[in-house]
Amino acid sequence: MRRILTICYLCSFTLSVLGQSEDQFAHRVYVLGNVSDIPEGDAFVSGLTSLYNSHKNNYTLLLNGDLISGLVNGRLSQKDSTNLYSMLRAATRSTRGQVVIVPGDRDWADTGPEGWKEVRQLEKIIKDMDLDQVIWAIPKGCPGPL
Repeated sequence: MRRILTICYLCSFTLSVLGQSEDQFAHRVYVLGNVSDIPEGDAFVSGLTSLYNSHKNNYTLLLNGDLISGLVNGRLSQKDSTNLYSMLRAATRSTRGQVVIVPGDRDWADTGPEGWKEVRQLEKIIKDMDLDQVIWAIPKGCPGPL
């Protein structure tokens, strides 16, 4: 019975949200993960740009890990660099948008002993992109395995 009530509640909540107009939302949050798996030059980023441009209100993109496939000699691959910059730039082009980054297991060198070093290097690379509305969620995060 509890399961049926929960499903009914979720359905009614979903229907009430779908009936809302854009002006009734003060802030939207989008959550993406595994963006390193998006093919280079993919239409996904242009679709996101169109989505962001369709809003009148503020929004946040939460990039939830696996931003890159890994660092090679402290550098991003060309594909990772292009995709990551495109994703961040699309979300921050408008002053209404911001990005919050939480690194994932691939960003932590698959939780290997070099993970902390790689996350700090990735943070530096992203900060060097000089995009004002990008927030690194763990400025003093806990290092990985030692």
